[in-house]
Amino acid sequence: MMKNKCKNIVSFKALKLWRIRASAAIIILYFLIGAIFVFSEPTAIVFGIAAIIIYLLAVILYFPIMMQSCRYFLTDSYAEIEKGVLIRKHTQIRFSSVQYCVLTQSPLQKLFGLCSVELLTAGSSEVIRDISILNGKKIKHKVE
Repeated sequence: MMKNKCKNIVSFKALKLWRIRASAAIIILYFLIGAIFVFSEPTAIVFGIAAIIIYLLAVILYFPIMMQSCRYFLTDSYAEIEKGVLIRKHTQIRFSSVQYCVLTQSPLQKLFGLCSVELLTAGSSEVIRDISILNGKKIKHKVE
């Protein structure tokens, strides 16, 4: 049953999407730091520098590592999902046990041609995030 095993890594478009999300989060964080600045200038400066360092570490180091660590495999009868940087999670879901397959797109995902696929079984659910819409439709088609 291992024939037709197809390995997929999260799209490079997902890396751009993650960077946009991180940029939006840092902008919101800087508004909060600006509010702190009114009350305590030194504290706001420390938080601001820490926020820049965390942002740069996430964008330059963590996101590319996360992109390489998130992958999924499709066969004729099941899907294997591997994800996680620090804590690895390996899940295998048989297509015959999937009760629902939900394909969703946020506005940003739609802009980049990405989607998320949620596979729901009787006892659990698993989400494959930020994959190409074509691959999402392939997974949905295999389940149905």
